[in-house]
Amino acid sequence: GGAILAQAGPALGARALAPTRLRQAAHAMGRSHTGFQKVAVAGAVAGGQDEALPWRVLVVCCMCDMVHFYSVCSLFSYGGIMCADLGWAADRNTAGFVAGFLQSANTFGRLPTSTLWGWFATRYGFKMVVRVTVASLVLGGIAFGLSRSLWVAMVARFVFLGMGNGWVVIIGPISAHVAGDARQTEVMGIIMACGGFTQLMGPALGGWLYNMVPVFPAAAPSMSGAALGVAALLACEAWMPGDRPEVGKASTLPRKPSRPDVDSESADGRRCACCWLEHPLPAILFMRVLQGFNIFAFFEVLPLWAISAEAVGGLALTENEVGALLSRSAVWNILFFFRLMPMASEYLGKRRFAMFASAIACASFIALPFAPGVAVANVLHMLASSMTVAESAMNSAFTNNAVPKERRAEVNGVAVMLETLAKALGPVGIACAFAFTVSRWGRFGHSFVFLGMAALQLVYLALAAPVPGSVENGGQGGPN
Repeated sequence: GGAILAQAGPALGARALAPTRLRQAAHAMGRSHTGFQKVAVAGAVAGGQDEALPWRVLVVCCMCDMVHFYSVCSLFSYGGIMCADLGWAADRNTAGFVAGFLQSANTFGRLPTSTLWGWFATRYGFKMVVRVTVASLVLGGIAFGLSRSLWVAMVARFVFLGMGNGWVVIIGPISAHVAGDARQTEVMGIIMACGGFTQLMGPALGGWLYNMVPVFPAAAPSMSGAALGVAALLACEAWMPGDRPEVGKASTLPRKPSRPDVDSESADGRRCACCWLEHPLPAILFMRVLQGFNIFAFFEVLPLWAISAEAVGGLALTENEVGALLSRSAVWNILFFFRLMPMASEYLGKRRFAMFASAIACASFIALPFAPGVAVANVLHMLASSMTVAESAMNSAFTNNAVPKERRAEVNGVAVMLETLAKALGPVGIACAFAFTVSRWGRFGHSFVFLGMAALQLVYLALAAPVPGSVENGGQGGPN
């Protein structure tokens, strides 16, 4: 009911809703037991799409996204250095062989639980997912920060930061749930502005804090993430409304449907089962796989390339210098995701913006390994990282709009499982490939992995081109 009224807001303009519409809104609020839907309905009644977003819920979502990305990305700046310092790798130039597996541990951990998180969200609601996820990330940060053994570090990331992380499954559905389908890109932009900032500021902070406690070199950066997680957990308890979707409640109540109801449910089940094979969902899932591989591969290989010696085509930066480079890009990401991405996606449309972002990312990947200095590399990194992450926002909107609302959590669970497999393979694959090409061909081989990522961006662009308007425009004329 809230999503329907939120979409009706622009058509109604600044006029007050008619009494009939008010009764429908009140009826929707009476039928819904979901706190997010009540917020969306209230916003539609008050003033349509121009009504302010529920900022308390948005703050919680932004903090959760920051905790998630910090737990994943803070390692990127010092992972290779840590592997060399603790004797897990021979030197920094070959640290990619080990650092890739360490970073991929958390993404591999999400593989067996992604679909389960989709079911869990449908059954128990978004707030419970946030509670369990953030608590797991806090424990994982503490365990990883106190580890000196490679296997202990990998297990901590696999179990706590991987299996226990359900945020990536619900970020798409919760963006549409907060204020309706019509504003999901705006909500996603705000959330991803904070997440995108942390994607880059997290490694920067990690590089600055690394080795402050020599006995446990990862303790300071990891404990900082755990502290952020505790703050997010407190904000969740204070501000996020209790949310248990109607489908979960209905499944616990005994009922004997009439024959037409059974036929209707059977038809709905067949229709939902077929949606997996209907265009454009398979293409959207493949786009998510490509984007997941590329973004995590890029996050992994950029610091490895930056710290490698100039003789093999690197920049020979220290961990602090890598942190400074990433922090400058983080400031750009705040502006891009808060203002530029929502404006550009609204002006161009989600499909054209996804194609535009893919083209810019492709060009940046090609140029980056040939950057003449740190300043040019920084600009190219800003463009490549922001555009690749922006593809994720478009992918989430495409996924939401391509399936019925009651199936979004489940479909996103499967989509995240496939995406997570690609994210798990990205760091380990690209790190090993980079270490191999540099050790085998030296300066000539250092650009091969960047050219490979550029080729994947071209495939993404080709898949985004035929996305239909019904999926691009919030399900208008499509499933909803």
